[in-house]
Amino acid sequence: MTKKIASSDNIRGQITAVDARVIELELEAEGLALAVVSGDTDAVARMSAIRTEIERAKADKVMFERAFSGAVAHESAERAKEKEAAKGVSAAAACKQASRIVEIADRVDVMIDEFRTLMFELERLELDANHNVKNGGLSQAASRHRRGLVRQSGANFADWSTPQGRRREPIGSLARSGWGDIIEETVA
Repeated sequence: MTKKIASSDNIRGQITAVDARVIELELEAEGLALAVVSGDTDAVARMSAIRTEIERAKADKVMFERAFSGAVAHESAERAKEKEAAKGVSAAAACKQASRIVEIADRVDVMIDEFRTLMFELERLELDANHNVKNGGLSQAASRHRRGLVRQSGANFADWSTPQGRRREPIGSLARSGWGDIIEETVA
């Protein structure tokens, strides 16, 4: 079981109380001075008691001042321990977060590689399909979604950085809009 150690604030309060008591006793002694010099035995006895109490209070103050220094040092050491403990907690959290960052970054690298591969394939297929539509005698109805899906995909991909995303039309929907009639025409 850890013993409770007096706080520096508590000890400072005790020093203040001792100082106040000494002032009070000195004022009382000042008021008794004439009676003591005049030989009043009660005043002499009280003055003796006052001197004893002042000396004891001054000795107590010395002890409290030493205790105050010790309490300040103890509190400083405790704050340093708490700070070190907090550093440990923060370091452990940072380690977990750094591991997660690396994990996510690795996944992003895979996604970027896959995105790049898909964009090259989409661009090649879009060019080839447009060429084959023309050469195959299929409907060449003007469709703004038969070209530029790669550019639109890049724009959609960039939406992650906006606060809510721009919520652009999905690429699959654009592709169906642009190429759906060709699929239907060749299936029919």
